[in-house]
Amino acid sequence: MHNFEIAFQSLQGPKKVNEDTLKTCIQTDRKGHPILIAIVADGLGGYKAGDVASRYVTEQIERWFSQHYAMLFQANFSAQHVAQQLQQLFFAVNEQ
Repeated sequence: MHNFEIAFQSLQGPKKVNEDTLKTCIQTDRKGHPILIAIVADGLGGYKAGDVASRYVTEQIERWFSQHYAMLFQANFSAQHVAQQLQQLFFAVNEQ
């Protein structure tokens, strides 16, 4: 079993709502080694519903990671291939 310590600090600024979001996901590779992904989204204070947008983005990435990690991380894909898949996801989520 592996333990991770994760710390997150977000400065709210003058807004009444902190619009930043952090999510973490942990899975294992085919050898049982843990894979940790930390997803941080800045709510971009000053835009309407930045908190909703940052939460949505992190939820979409978390869902994608949970559904696709086995295919990407257990099938010997290169880190570059995984990065390309994530980039495609980022573009798709940004379009929504």
